[in-house]
Amino acid sequence: MSAVLPDQHPDADVPLAVEGHRNPFATAPPMTLCANCGAVTEASNEGDDDEPIYMTEDVFCESCSATWRERWRRRERRQRRSAGSCSSALLSFEQVLNQAPPRWLIAGLVPEGLSVLYGAPGSFKSFLALDWACCVAAGIPWHGHEVEQGDVLYIAAEGAGGMKRRAAAWWDEHGRPDMSRWHLLPEAKNLLDDDAVHELKALVYEVEPVLLVVDTLARSMVGGEENSAKDVGRVVRALDSFARLPRLGIPFTDEEPPPDLNVLSRLVVHHTAKDGQVERGSGALRGAADLMVKTERIEGKSRTDVKCAYIKDGEEFPTITLEGRMLELEDGSTLALDLVPPLQAGVDRVDDLRLAVLKFVGEHGPVSRTQIEQGVSGLPAAIAQALDGLVAEGKLAEQRTGSKRGTRTYSLSVAPVTA
Repeated sequence: MSAVLPDQHPDADVPLAVEGHRNPFATAPPMTLCANCGAVTEASNEGDDDEPIYMTEDVFCESCSATWRERWRRRERRQRRSAGSCSSALLSFEQVLNQAPPRWLIAGLVPEGLSVLYGAPGSFKSFLALDWACCVAAGIPWHGHEVEQGDVLYIAAEGAGGMKRRAAAWWDEHGRPDMSRWHLLPEAKNLLDDDAVHELKALVYEVEPVLLVVDTLARSMVGGEENSAKDVGRVVRALDSFARLPRLGIPFTDEEPPPDLNVLSRLVVHHTAKDGQVERGSGALRGAADLMVKTERIEGKSRTDVKCAYIKDGEEFPTITLEGRMLELEDGSTLALDLVPPLQAGVDRVDDLRLAVLKFVGEHGPVSRTQIEQGVSGLPAAIAQALDGLVAEGKLAEQRTGSKRGTRTYSLSVAPVTA
């Protein structure tokens, strides 16, 4: 017969304490110190009905346990009142009208909630995500847009190796502000894995950020399928679970527990599909998002257009053009993003479109306007304006086939234009 260990029941292999909770079937509870007042006690952190009063491994004396138990019950009642029944969650018409307006993390650009920043490789989407995150942490307006300053948790699921150069370049370019509120996790967390989500929740609780950046989605759902609405839905549910987390470790001296921790925004960096027009994978991500922002690289230039592809509540912001400027550092080179003035960006965009139209007509002409719209990237109205201007300048010749209202075709009236 084996000897009975001191931390086991004499009649069964059942420990007296499991994860800080005393076994009610044990006959000889171990002596320990109260985690709150330090008194020697045999009390556990269980209530009168053997129900754990809080998720903790600490043990408390009878007096402190009673205080803790009462606070826990008040918290339970408060949560039941707020979310325990459908009727308690109903709002009257007047209450809806009196609701606070939507809050913005970056005024006029990024609202609170779930935002998705997507683009093709090389479209500077990760540079933009880092730019936004650093401005929020430092409290620096982003090109005239005020930010709500707060802690930022940036999950670099890919490209963590280049983060040092990018962060150093941003810091130097912005006058080396205090960045104590910016935090980097240089590894991926699988949002489809419950254990990983639990670890990330603990990290979110510790940092208490106003912005959580996940860069990128693909590296944060390993083993899942981006085209699966079910898998994407699980990712969205995990991201939403970070939005409101209860604060743990409530001290006994407070009258009431602190308010729930609120992560105002979650920003997910994602890739485009093969056609480069929309985000890759299931539409469940767009359906759950409050904002969709697309970065689109301008061909032949170190520029990208930042476009509002969708916003749930609010007005779409106009296209913003950013230009990547090469910076040389001690350990390599990286990019800094500069804002291109809207007027200059508009002029350059028109010039680029006119050149694209001339090249297309020179290579395929005579062609109709419909063929040009299919072969040249641009809005139909902008292409029509470019065609009219090129015809008026004598660079394109316009012909009509058939009747007066027949199809118009275009061909070069000058030598072909080279890029």
